[in-house]
Amino acid sequence: MSIDAVTLTSGMRANLVSLQGLSAQIATTQEHLSTGKKVNSALDNPTEFFASQALTETANDLSSVQDSMGQAVQTIQAANNGITGITTLIEAAKGIAESASSSSNTTTVLAYAQQYDSILTQIDSLAKDSGYAGTNLLGGNNLTVTFNDSTGSSLTLTGTTVSAANLNVTTASTGGASVGPQVGLQQSPQPISRLRSSSLPRQRRH
Repeated sequence: MSIDAVTLTSGMRANLVSLQGLSAQIATTQEHLSTGKKVNSALDNPTEFFASQALTETANDLSSVQDSMGQAVQTIQAANNGITGITTLIEAAKGIAESASSSSNTTTVLAYAQQYDSILTQIDSLAKDSGYAGTNLLGGNNLTVTFNDSTGSSLTLTGTTVSAANLNVTTASTGGASVGPQVGLQQSPQPISRLRSSSLPRQRRH
């Protein structure tokens, strides 16, 4: 007999097998605790593992759709805030025009004209700043919201370019300094209505 050989009795072999099994169970339990999953591979339970994989992929798809919809809502909200702000500016411009039309003082009218033209510049700036994450519905950008990647279900909102010029609200200088800012609004009697109609996104479903 070799001096390096170790003879194991049947009882010792049984205990060794038992210890090996216990060690495997401990390793499996530790994996469950670290991953938070009862089934971590197809070896644990093939049926449950592949079912879990399918559910995980579905959850990821839904999460992606949710994120896309959240981004779309933020983009639409930014456009809505822009429309609200531009509406307020147009109302202010109308008030200035009315004040100018009731004044016969040239200096006063010129001051009103400068205020009026300044508001038109603000309208253009606000329209350009009404986007979110690089998409501006008031800047002519389109927005596509995907509901289902596998079926291709989506909704596209078509934006439009909004500006004082596109709303036909012209600068006071158009009619000459002596006339004042009333000229711009006389050429476009309903700029707010035009804003509402032109800025409503057109929808295309896919």
